[in-house]
This record gives sequence, C-alpha cells and structure tokens, in this order.
Amino acid sequence: MDNTNPARKNTIRLEQWEVEFCNDLGISLQTYARQKSEDEKERIKHEQWLQTPAGATYMAKRRAAYEKRLARNRASAKALRAKRKEEKSACDL
Repeated sequence: MDNTNPARKNTIRLEQWEVEFCNDLGISLQTYARQKSEDEKERIKHEQWLQTPAGATYMAKRRAAYEKRLARNRASAKALRAKRKEEKSACDL
C-alpha cells in the first residue's frame, strides 16, 4: 500500500476514524455505511426538491427572513455604537 500519497493518507485516516466512531457507538461498519448512503440519498432528494417551484418559494421565504434579521441586527448594532459613542463623549466632558 502506498502511504506517500497525501490523499490516500487522508482516506486511511478517515477510515480509521469511521472504525473508531462505529466502535464507540457499538454499531457495525455496514450499518454506518448504510445510514451514510441513506443520508446522501436524502440530501440529493432535498436538493432536487429545492429546484422545484415549491422549493424555490421555500428558499425565497427563508432568504427574506434572513435578510430581515440581518437588517434588524445591523440597525441594532448601529444604535448600540451610537449610544456608546454618545456615552464616551459624555464621559469626556
């Protein structure tokens, strides 16, 4: 086995980590691999759903909510900075 290839070393480390992880949980590697495969299928299915009109609407709503929170946080931070600046200038007097 060629252990000089960095990519191969990372794969070996990952395999060792997976073995240790399965041992710690008390599950077999086959069970872990099956669950990992099912999770990957679910992720792909979800990404495909996001390409549908319903998924696009869902993401647009999430994006709008995120932008709203971001704007509120920015306004709050701006107000807090102004308040601190005002307090600092009051202390300097």
